[in-house]
Amino acid sequence: MKKYLIALLIVLWASSAFAVGTCTTPGVVDTANPDAYETPVRSVVYTCTGDAANGTFPSTAFSVADMAKLKGYALIAGSWLNGSTGATANSTLTLSTTNKGDILGGAGKGPTAATAALQSKFKPITDTTYLVSGWVVITENLTLQVTQAGSAVNSAVATIVFDFVDLASR
Repeated sequence: MKKYLIALLIVLWASSAFAVGTCTTPGVVDTANPDAYETPVRSVVYTCTGDAANGTFPSTAFSVADMAKLKGYALIAGSWLNGSTGATANSTLTLSTTNKGDILGGAGKGPTAATAALQSKFKPITDTTYLVSGWVVITENLTLQVTQAGSAVNSAVATIVFDFVDLASR
């Protein structure tokens, strides 16, 4: 009986361990002056997949190595691109610090439909009263949280990009 109980516990643990959504990144990537920015941009690209059973995404802290490359840089923009299975319309993301809360100021919005390859772009809102966007200097560790709106789509995929610039080089 004890063996069966242990086997059951192992099966239950294993099934819950593999049902968790993921958010992964290859790390900070330096890009040469894209668009109209006058300085090189550091980007962090996350590929997130919602849980297969309930569609939730994990809260994901930026790595220590990535934070070492980003502190002192300013977050200037971000984008969300739905994968082949898109997240629900109007899903949200937050990029939080311990002391400042969501440094996007509520601007992290997903696409308006769960359509594959649909994209949304956003800039941090630095004044939520007047909805003024601006750059946010990174001084603390960052945590990404993706939340699907309404009935979550299981195994939804999103690619999320954050762009940062070095203010010292401007």
